[in-house]
Amino acid sequence: MHDARAAAEDSDTESALATFLGEALALQLQDGGLQAVLLSPDDAEQSVRDMKIEIFAAFDGVLQRARDEKIIRPDLSIVQIEHLVCGIEHAVRIGEAGDRQLFLDIMLAGIRPTV
Repeated sequence: MHDARAAAEDSDTESALATFLGEALALQLQDGGLQAVLLSPDDAEQSVRDMKIEIFAAFDGVLQRARDEKIIRPDLSIVQIEHLVCGIEHAVRIGEAGDRQLFLDIMLAGIRPTV
C-alpha cells in the first residue's frame, strides 16, 4: 500500500507509472492471492475493500496524469492494464524470473500512444 502512495506522489509521471506497474507486478509475484483480490467483484471484509479502493484510486490518479501528458494510450482502462500485469505475472511464473524487467519494459513501451 505504501508503494502505491509513493508512486502516486512522484511528480515525474513516467516514473510514477513505471514504479506503480513494477510494484504491482512484484506484489503479484510475491502473493499469488493478490490477483484474485484485485480482480474480485465482491469482498467479504471491509479492510480488503478499503485496500482495493486505495490502490485503484492511487493508480487511477497516475493513469489520468499519464493520459493528460499523452504518455499512455487514451483508450486503455485501469482494468485492461491490470490484465496486462497479470499476463506478465503468468509469463514470469512459467518462464524465466530474469525476464521480469524485460516484459515490464515491453509493456511500458506498448502502452504508449501510437503515432
